Amino acid sequence: NPRFWEYQEHHIQDGEREYDLTIFSIVKYFHLCLEGNPNMLDSLFVPESCVLHSTMVATKVRESRHLFLHQGAIAKFRGYACSQLHKLKIKNPELGSRRAQLVEEFGFDSKFASHAMRLLLEAEQLLTTGDLDLQRDKELLKEVRRGQWSEKQIIDWFAEMEKSLIPLRVKSDLRPKPNVVGIKALLLECLEHHYGDLSDCAPKEDIYKSALREIRSIMEGLTL
Repeated sequence: NPRFWEYQEHHIQDGEREYDLTIFSIVKYFHLCLEGNPNMLDSLFVPESCVLHSTMVATKVRESRHLFLHQGAIAKFRGYACSQLHKLKIKNPELGSRRAQLVEEFGFDSKFASHAMRLLLEAEQLLTTGDLDLQRDKELLKEVRRGQWSEKQIIDWFAEMEKSLIPLRVKSDLRPKPNVVGIKALLLECLEHHYGDLSDCAPKEDIYKSALREIRSIMEGLTL
């Protein structure tokens, strides 16, 4: 099923750098964005200067990225943020890992802390501006990553920010649900750009079944 298709490869070595690779089918990618997956939405709002390569389809999707923004995504951002904060609190990194070094240096994993704060800040930004500027709070997040905030300061900040999102959501102009009609039209446009006209691929209703349903409807409406 292409909706759920993905390919993953981890610990790819490129010189001195190591990275993980995940490739999604466009249908699954759209599905994740529509659901408000923070990682996927972030990928749509990456600054132009950070994009190394973009196809015509990718450019088309980025130009229409605001179709995917909606208030339902806020719960996803909060959930991801809480997960990062929980990982910060348990302090159980693999011995000898970079995260273990962070815990040894700062008393907690500052990477988890910065991710938790970033996600709530992005949720706040969505509710107040209806947009995502991934560079807006970069200096604050760098401070956290460098261990300039204590663990208590981060936990206290997190609790206050969670509370502040409640009234912001009530007043927000961000649409309650995703623009499903617009997203489906965009997906079809992207698929047709790659595969050509797909109008003949759309399921067509059997004309006989349609006629029988119409006859049944008429008969049920008759009174004896």
